[in-house]
Amino acid sequence: MLEQINKLENYFENMEKDGKVDPYLKDSLSTIDQIRKNLNKLDVVLLLKKDAPNQLFELHHLINVNLLIFDSMHKRLKMVKESNDNPKIAINSLNVLPFLKEGVHNINKLRRDELTLDLAMSLQMVASRNNLFHFESSKPKKNLGKIFGGIVEGIDLTV
Repeated sequence: MLEQINKLENYFENMEKDGKVDPYLKDSLSTIDQIRKNLNKLDVVLLLKKDAPNQLFELHHLINVNLLIFDSMHKRLKMVKESNDNPKIAINSLNVLPFLKEGVHNINKLRRDELTLDLAMSLQMVASRNNLFHFESSKPKKNLGKIFGGIVEGIDLTV
């Protein structure tokens, strides 16, 4: 997936350099679709890992933040002509991609540490400043209670 993000980064760099999105639009949309599919697959795998509930929430949250940002990129690219967002979408995306790469690196390794939620929050803030994340669109899924309910029951709050 990091290779796909690097490819996407090259598309955005070329868009910025050329001052137009059109020559790279189809390939960049396709690459974003591939990344989203891979993130969704990883999320399903993660949610099926019953032996690692302490890793579940942080990585699930990071995956969903990444998905929301890639969805926003995809929408802005598709609407680039109507919104006169050319090449601003490329510039905004280039500002966010280093954070996305770090997030995907952690997700690929199923790495969870105390910084995972900090990374997700930083990613949200940077993406928000670049019009690639909207806090109102980040509503939790309806079944989160069911997914994480068992984890919450197992937490000892007397410590």
